[in-house]
Parts: sequence; C-alpha cells; structure tokens
Amino acid sequence: MGYGSNKVTKASSATSVCADSNNRDVGIRWDPDDDVAQHDQNLTILNRCLNDIFQLEKLLPSSELERLRADASHKGITLDEIIAGIKFNAIKVVDCLKFIKCNLPFIHFATENRENEQYHHFIYASHPKDDEYGGEGYHDKAEGCIRDHKGTSMHIHHFKPDAKKGITAADVAVRDLSGYVTLFERYYT
Repeated sequence: MGYGSNKVTKASSATSVCADSNNRDVGIRWDPDDDVAQHDQNLTILNRCLNDIFQLEKLLPSSELERLRADASHKGITLDEIIAGIKFNAIKVVDCLKFIKCNLPFIHFATENRENEQYHHFIYASHPKDDEYGGEGYHDKAEGCIRDHKGTSMHIHHFKPDAKKGITAADVAVRDLSGYVTLFERYYT
C-alpha cells in the first residue's frame, strides 16, 4: 500500500518492507504479527520466563500468595484478578524484550530516521489516540514512540548521539535496549 512517494509493501502475507521514494527495498523488514517464532533459538531464556509467568500461582511461595490474597481482599477483588494483572504486565514486558532482541535492525532504522518524514508511515504505528491528534501515526510520532508486535510502546526520542565515543543515536538505542535484554536475561538465569 502506498503512502505518498514512499511505500510499505508486502513481501509476504505478514512482512512489511520499507521502500524508498524510488520503490527500492531499503533492507528493513518487520513483521508485527509474527510472534518472533523464527528467533526461538535466541529466546530460550525469555521463553522460559514466559512459561514461568503462566505458572505463577504454582511458583509463588505460600507467604506471597497470602500477601496477595490480603491485598486483593483490601481492594475488593479476587486473588485470581490480582494474579491475572501481574501476569498481563509481566507478559507485556517479556514480549517487548523479545521484540527488542529480534528487531534491532528495525530499532536502529527507526531511531536513525525518527525525524525523516519520508519514513514516518513505516516507523510510527497508528494509535487509538490518533484521531485526537491529527491522523495516522501522529500520536506516536509526537510522543517519539515505536511499538512492538503486541502494541507496547518504546520511546526512541530520548536516545542521543555519544560524541565522546563517536556513536550515533541509533547505535546508542541498539546498545542500550539490547543491554536491557541482556541484564534481564542474566538476572533471570
């Protein structure tokens, strides 16, 4: 589908390809519907974490379950509702880490081109608030956000070049975000 002089075309049924104004493939492929299954060999730790999240009730010590039960009672909800909320948020975090790990080229491209109007249609996803803010992708562009394959946003506007080390903002983004993944994986193992 075309957007002005630039296009996001379909390379397969689910993969978006970013093309420049001359319809040349710029080498960035991103599949927001793919649950990063092709990267499973690199996601062993994160996938194990997800499995543990799904079994949270079995893994928590009884003292922690009692604390959560008391918290739920105080809030007027059930323990199951508390556990569901914890699982939901934990799964979003791990899914976002999986996205980062599998999409560093896209993150680099997005950060490098965050000010380039030519690629905004590809970098910034539509957001429900777009109607309030003026159209497709406007809210995410205004907030400096990109979204993972499940819709969780990551702010890329705060990454700045490191002049002392001579690296670009895009390189800083890749370094820092992949560093977060590494720290999480080390902590989890």
